[in-house]
Amino acid sequence: MKKKNRISDIISIVLFLAMILGFSLSFAVLPDKESSPSEGRDLQALPSFSEGYTAPDGTEIKGLDYLLHGYLADDFDEYFCDQFPLRNMFLGLSALTEQAFGRYVNNGVLNKDGDLAAVEFDAVGVGSSTEYISEEHIKASLENLSAVCHDLSIPTGILLPPRAVDVKHDSLSYPADNSLMLEALCEDAFCDRCGRYINLFDTMQSLNDSGEQPYYLTDHHWTTKGAYYAYKELMESWGVTPYGMEDFDFVTVTEDFKGTALRNGNYFYLDGEELQLARYEGDEDFTVTELNLAFKPSEEKNGLYDFTALEGEDAYSVFLHGKPTHMSISLEGAERETLLIFKDSFAHSLVPFLARHYDLVIVDMDTSRFGTSVSTVISMVNPDRLLFVYNFENIIETDKLIKLK
Repeated sequence: MKKKNRISDIISIVLFLAMILGFSLSFAVLPDKESSPSEGRDLQALPSFSEGYTAPDGTEIKGLDYLLHGYLADDFDEYFCDQFPLRNMFLGLSALTEQAFGRYVNNGVLNKDGDLAAVEFDAVGVGSSTEYISEEHIKASLENLSAVCHDLSIPTGILLPPRAVDVKHDSLSYPADNSLMLEALCEDAFCDRCGRYINLFDTMQSLNDSGEQPYYLTDHHWTTKGAYYAYKELMESWGVTPYGMEDFDFVTVTEDFKGTALRNGNYFYLDGEELQLARYEGDEDFTVTELNLAFKPSEEKNGLYDFTALEGEDAYSVFLHGKPTHMSISLEGAERETLLIFKDSFAHSLVPFLARHYDLVIVDMDTSRFGTSVSTVISMVNPDRLLFVYNFENIIETDKLIKLK
């Protein structure tokens, strides 16, 4: 009996050491990843005495101080966590285990039968990773945007896409209290300018309830068809006849799109879904020009899409060649109105529809990046129309609308 126990112990020790050796070799052989698109951050690189640690106040700590103050150990700990072999597999296994025990929210993302929606946010005025929302912050953000638009003399549209959980709360069996509060605050803030604000809450919820799926199952963005309905309502609010859905060819470019909700929630065991583009004749003829902070051309590209992005982790970057800060889109030889768009990423899948009507100048919502106000940008661009596109997840988590001048 003792001999059998000894053999069993030896086998266990050998297997354990083999596992440790295997992971150690993996660290040595596999290249380090530089960033995590799902988390929107750079991953910890192998710590170096020469680079050391940069404190929040900008102080650089290197050499022996880097070791003695414990920063080297902290960076190594973060390095092993970020670069751990098969990291996504183990994170997915953890999420699957949580589901098995009846806990359907993982990393702040709710999963109901593969339909995902973020329900926790780093809310301004509340704290990190919470379901609570600061009503005071939302009200101040919306009222400032309303004030910015008050004296504009050109046709203006305001699209504030709801969160996925606002659209899907019925199908997810999730309380609608926050969603109703956000919708009511919008109506109050823009009540005297209803021709500019387009309420998308009811539209997107009705589409979702009818099975149209205006938002992705695995991502926080609206689908291309969801973007079409937003485009349609915007055009009608301006008295412009929109193109019909039959005027676009909705082409599936990948059936394995795994969006931010899947990656943030670590639901790596779930299947991907379809991502479609709304194609039409001539959409390859557009010239897309990246603009620098002075709105001067820096790089030109042809067509509205970067198909190489479909091979990467963030397939949504197929729209507008990634995540542009400022750019213009024009059609050579065409005399058309100019539409200026202050935007976040929800505008990226909306732009192909708008480009069929207008030349576009697209500006990131954070005007502080180039130190100017909305009116200054308008005077520089001299547009015929103006559009704001900023989704409620960003409104909850940032103060960009409050800082808008």
